[in-house]
Amino acid sequence: MKIKCKKYGEIIEGDKKGTYITCKCKAVAIDETPYYWRINGNMENFEEVKEDNNGVKNDKKK
Repeated sequence: MKIKCKKYGEIIEGDKKGTYITCKCKAVAIDETPYYWRINGNMENFEEVKEDNNGVKNDKKK
C-alpha cells in the first residue's frame, strides 16, 4: 500500500515486513505486513495512492 503525505507531497510505501515507515515531516506513517496494514496520522494529512493495471498512479482522496 502507498500513501501520499498532503503536507509535502511525499509518497511512502509499506514494505510488507512490519517496518514502521514515516514521511519526512512525520505527519503520517504506514506499517504493513502480509497479514495487515495500518496507517497512522490525521486522515486529512494523507491520500491513498493506487495504481491501475498499467502501473499508472491515481491519487485517491481518503
